[in-house]
Amino acid sequence: MVSRLRGNDVKSEGGTRGRSTSPIQWVTAICVLAACVLLGAASAHAQTGDNQRSSEEAQAKQKLDDVRAEIRRITEAQKQIAAQKNDTTEALRAQELKISATAKEVRALDRKLEGQQARLAQLVKQ
Repeated sequence: MVSRLRGNDVKSEGGTRGRSTSPIQWVTAICVLAACVLLGAASAHAQTGDNQRSSEEAQAKQKLDDVRAEIRRITEAQKQIAAQKNDTTEALRAQELKISATAKEVRALDRKLEGQQARLAQLVKQ
């Protein structure tokens, strides 16, 4: 069988067709290799950036959890203060009612005393 050579084919020592490696192919191969290295470096840098971002997100989440816990503590304290205020208000209202009832009794006693003094004055006149 006769082999046909094309323009870019080179006859190898064994008589079979093979391709020669031209300088352009070497440059292309080196560029591809360099691109792979750069992609690997970029990927490593991206992973470092991702790790840093993950760390920052974890710190932010922890701060958010701390703030939420503080808000819960403050809310609970406000509820306790509101309950104490309600209890104090109720106790004050009870005291006001007692004072009002005592004032009524004093006014009633004053009226009764005035009536008795008037009667006594009448009896002294006689």
